[in-house]
This record gives sequence, structure tokens and C-alpha cells, in this order.
Amino acid sequence: MGALGYSISMPSLINIVVSTDGCPYEIGTVAAMRNGEVLGSQTVLKSDHCSRCQNLSLHERVDGAPNFRQVPGFPVYGVANPTVDGIQAMIQQIRSNGG
Repeated sequence: MGALGYSISMPSLINIVVSTDGCPYEIGTVAAMRNGEVLGSQTVLKSDHCSRCQNLSLHERVDGAPNFRQVPGFPVYGVANPTVDGIQAMIQQIRSNGG
């Protein structure tokens, strides 16, 4: 298994079921076929947008970076959809915390 829990082996491309618009139905097949620099094999990109998506119980807030948070004890961070200013603010926040 890969880091995201996907099988490392490539699926057989012979039995791909295709929808009416020509796209494969199975995300595992789509992910396995990727070979880009941003979305490589076995990767997915998920949108996390909601107009009221700020979790008000989070300890810290960064303007333009809704739900910015750190996994306690690890240099791992999460965020919803940040603005350009929000990305800059997150980088500044991480650096100011020694990251």
C-alpha cells in the first residue's frame, strides 16, 4: 500500500468502465493513471470550500486561511481554501513558531 492507502500496483486498463461523458467512474483508476508534477500517480485533490467554513473552536485564526491548524507535536498543518494573502500569513505564522 502507498502512503494514502492505495495499492502501488497499476490497475488493468482493459476493464475500465467509462461513463457517458467518457470519464472513468472509479477514482482509484483515475488516481493510478495520473502522472503530472502536481497530481502524480495515486494522489487526489479535494476541495474544502464552504462560505461559513471557519471552525470557531480553533485556538488560532489566520486571516484568509480558514481552519488553519497544526497537528499537535508534528510539523503538519491543514487549512481550508486560503487566499493568496492567507497563504503568506500561514507561512509567516509557521516561521514565527519555529517551523
